[in-house]
Amino acid sequence: MGLRTSNKAGIDLGELKQLIDRAIYASSKKEAQPSIKRLEFIASGIRGKIDPYLSGKLREAIGYAAQASGRVRDKEHWIRCAEQAWYVFETRLDDEPIELGKNKAESQSAGDDEDHE
Repeated sequence: MGLRTSNKAGIDLGELKQLIDRAIYASSKKEAQPSIKRLEFIASGIRGKIDPYLSGKLREAIGYAAQASGRVRDKEHWIRCAEQAWYVFETRLDDEPIELGKNKAESQSAGDDEDHE
């Protein structure tokens, strides 16, 4: 199965995954920094477009990738953690409704308000 590069939220999954892998397999923490900074920038830009749970999973994947970067103890453990968080983020992303600035609870309460007007 090939890497998905787009979704209904317009998020470039290919770029995100490439940056995560680049950070994980960087030879040093310093070498990983540009990838981590770019990932954090992208994540902050999409935070309002996706469900908070998925936003958290993306932040987890980024954090674990940063932890796995360079020469670290238990590198394989941190790689597995990053890959698991990424898997949840990627597979559940298209299952979530995309409404800029709203999560599921806000969308439902907005619908409830319309009924009471």
